[in-house]
Formats: sequence, C-alpha cells, structure tokens
Amino acid sequence: MSDADAPPETRNPDADETGEDQQRPRLSAGKKLAFAGVACVLVVAGLELVGRLAGMPSGAMRTLSKLGPADQETFESTVGMWQPGFEGRITWPIEVAYDVSINRLGFRGDEVRREKTPGVTRILCIGDSTTFGSHVDDPDTYPAQLQARLRERGARVEVINGGHPAWSISDEHRFLVERAMVMKPDLVLLLFCDNDPPGLESLDGSRGPYARKLKEIREGRSLADSLRFYSALGEMETRLAIAIKMARNKQREHHLAPAEISEEQWSRYSQAFGGLVETCRAAKVPVVAAAFPQIQESEDVEQRAETKVAAIASAAGVPFVPIAARFRAAEAKGAKLYNLPADTHANAEGNGIIARAIAEALIARELVPVKPSTARDETGSSKTR
Repeated sequence: MSDADAPPETRNPDADETGEDQQRPRLSAGKKLAFAGVACVLVVAGLELVGRLAGMPSGAMRTLSKLGPADQETFESTVGMWQPGFEGRITWPIEVAYDVSINRLGFRGDEVRREKTPGVTRILCIGDSTTFGSHVDDPDTYPAQLQARLRERGARVEVINGGHPAWSISDEHRFLVERAMVMKPDLVLLLFCDNDPPGLESLDGSRGPYARKLKEIREGRSLADSLRFYSALGEMETRLAIAIKMARNKQREHHLAPAEISEEQWSRYSQAFGGLVETCRAAKVPVVAAAFPQIQESEDVEQRAETKVAAIASAAGVPFVPIAARFRAAEAKGAKLYNLPADTHANAEGNGIIARAIAEALIARELVPVKPSTARDETGSSKTR
C-alpha cells in the first residue's frame, strides 16, 4: 500500500503529492548568516543610493567637532585647523544653522595665499567661537566684515580668520607659534571672551582644546566619522538626530550665565596674555586687543570684564578697542545683536559693530594705511580722508 492510500495518521510527512520521499534542504547557520549579511548590504546600498539621488551628502554637519583635517598629512600641508576645501552647513541649533567654507590653507573664509602679496597689509584674527563666527554665514563673521569695511576705506588688506571655538589664550598662543606665524601677519587681533580665563587649562597650551585636537589629528579620523563625513547615510543620521532633538526641545532657549572669573584666573590670563604679546613682539608684529561683550556684559553699566581686559592690555603696552558701549547704545535703539533665544553669540549685526569699532581704531592709530578718499562717515556727512 502506497503512502497515498495509507490512513492519514500513517502517512510519511516528508512524502510529496507524487508519493516520492524528498528531504527538504535545510540551510546551515553559516549560510543563513551570509544571506542576512547580503540583505543588509543591499538595504544599506539602496539607502545610500536614495540619499545620493536626493543630493546627499551636502556637507551638512551637526557641529564643528569633526571638521578638523582628516589626517596628519593634510594637517601638515595646511596652516589653519580645519579640513581644507570643506563647504557645508552646520545644522545645530536648527534655528541658527549657518554655512561654512574653508579655504585651501585650512582657514574659514576667502582663499589666501601662503606668501604675502607686496603692498597688502595682512591681519590675523585670533580668538574663539566669536572670532570664528559661530552661527553666522561666512560674510557675516567679524573678520570678513572687518576686511570689507577696511577695503571700502581704500585699504589694501587681507584679514585671515584664525578663530577656533573653545580656545583660550594659551591655545591661541601655541597656534601662533606652531602654525600661524608662517603667514607673516602685519598685525594680530586678539578678541577676548569672558570664558577665556576659566577655560585656560595650562599657560603653555600643553593641555586644552588645541592639544586635544592635535591628538585627534595624529590618531586619524575613525571609520564612523569618515562615513558621517562622506556618505549620504551619515547625513541621514545627522538629520534624524536633529529631528529628534527638535521634537524633544521645541522651545530651545540658551541664556548664558555670567562667567564667574576669580582673581586667580585673571592673574593667569594676564600672564598668558603677556606671553603671547612677547611672542608677537619678537616677530615685530603688533597686537591689538578687544573684548566681545557677552549678553550680560552689554547690560552691565560698569562693563567689568572689558575694563579688566583693557587694564591687562594697557599693562602690556597693547592698544585696546572698547566695544561694549557701542553694543549698549545699539540695543537702546532696539537693535538685536545676539542669536537669542537659541544662542548667545553675536549675529551679523553684532559682528558688524565689532568690525566697525576695530576698523576705526586701526585707521585712527594708522596701523592700516588707507588711501585718502572722499567717503561718508558714520553720520552720513561727506568728507575727505
């Protein structure tokens, strides 16, 4: 009797309808794993393709933290601290996202030659995120506006943006000594922020953001960071992370509490300031200092931080450009000078006030030569300069 004629309870479960026994092939665990891996690769490749068709990667990044040179070789071929040739958008906080372009020498802004052009005054701006221009587009940074304003007055200048977020004066000093002085600046502009003294980790810069960035560059960019930087999937991850943050915090506000600066911190800052000035003097490069008025400083009638920095600069024989009173006067007329409520850095208008104050001081002190020309002053009247 065949299996087909047998009672149901006695039939061979492995027999097919033709009555032939056939053992169904079973995949080994290794093959299952291989098929799953291939499926994952195909899904990832498909998502990458979709992203690239949608225009990614577009250079969008959540923060600047991974924008340093990709490797030691690239770093040694440049002067600045950023990935040369980068163009993209820093997307967080979303309310104050901004475009950044890095030139071939690793500085933010216009292209500049390593060799100085004869007859052109080269100004190097050093400082932290305010000098760099966090949360404003390239033309709206204070170094870019300073260059434009001086050129309008007939000066042959190029202004280099040597700012870097989170740096304090020891980081800036070490950057000058090890890298930036090869640009042979005619003038160094130092912009103080009130987080500089508390952020001064070591007088010689052996500890701090600059030292940590050098370590990151020596170690090289990780595979995960490279994927985020160069792949469409990396940008998708960035956009998803931002969407989640926005969903969790729709009413983002950022109010910076006044920095508490102790006398000991001021003393250390003054010592570091003196060291930077001596380095520049040894190279016969004058220094001019100014202080960015944080939101609480612009509301402070005494302008204590600015007064303190002015005294430190005076003791070192360095010209100081006051700015806080200009901020207060502009705000009294209703001007909005900060990226509030999302961020407390200066906006384009605030950076414009910094640039105007410094430009006027440089011209008045004849630190930047300008051609005599008929131009309108700040009141709108016409006069010959």
